[in-house]
Amino acid sequence: MRTSFSISFPDGIPSRPHPADRAGLPAPPRVLRVLEDHRPWAILDNMVLVIVEQTYAALREILGAPPLTKDGHVEISRPVDAADPDSPLLCVNASARHCSIRLVNSSLHSGGASSTKQYRLARASVSVSPGSLHVAHIADDGSPPVECWKCADVRPNVSGKGLLAVLDTIRSRLDAAIRVEAKMIEMAKASGVVKSRKVSEIVDARMALERMRAELDIDAIMRRRRQKRRRRDVQEISCWPDAADKADEAEVLVKRLRTLHVSRNRCQPAAVEMVQVNDADVLIKWLGALLV
Repeated sequence: MRTSFSISFPDGIPSRPHPADRAGLPAPPRVLRVLEDHRPWAILDNMVLVIVEQTYAALREILGAPPLTKDGHVEISRPVDAADPDSPLLCVNASARHCSIRLVNSSLHSGGASSTKQYRLARASVSVSPGSLHVAHIADDGSPPVECWKCADVRPNVSGKGLLAVLDTIRSRLDAAIRVEAKMIEMAKASGVVKSRKVSEIVDARMALERMRAELDIDAIMRRRRQKRRRRDVQEISCWPDAADKADEAEVLVKRLRTLHVSRNRCQPAAVEMVQVNDADVLIKWLGALLV
């Protein structure tokens, strides 16, 4: 079952006018108020805390027993495609204070792409690199996380999809947050608010969300993997010698072997000569079958 979220926007957001219609006009006060009250990094900060808590609980549920200590690490690795012996491994490691998700297969990502983007938020940190996403608590003031939209009751349903359900829930949260930021940017542009500190903040936060989302998009990663495999197969096939070239090489070898019939060394015993002739006959028959 696909996880979905409902997103509620503040009341009073005006309908979208065309940007050209607002050229030279000040932005409506309601739009400015909505933008100013929006806290994109706070949403991401809170989301990280929820992801850590829910992923940790989901892994403990999959394993069937809690760890020995409150902050004990738990880790599960599963092939993305159980039917594919070369499938990459999905590895999820979590504790009460962190969550790390990795795809273990060096061929999934382009060579040389080793850059890491890090974000330090008020209570959490995010690290995104090719094939890896790491989120963690960096502070604990004792207060529970507060949801920024109505999705607190949505949790991974591991009974059906297991470890992949954890990723589905995280992706759904990220998708919901990305839609919020996209809506804010769209509203700002429609109201003529383009170059402002708040809009830049929203754009940066949306970019961080999209980077996180990209590393969890298993379907897209597997599509790229299949495309690379197909390109590799095509290259290997294109390197095979043509049938005509194979036939020419076989003909040359047949002619060389036939010389065994006519080249006689009188110094060799007759039995040796017969063995050479018989061996040549067998090879000629084999090669002749290849030419048919």
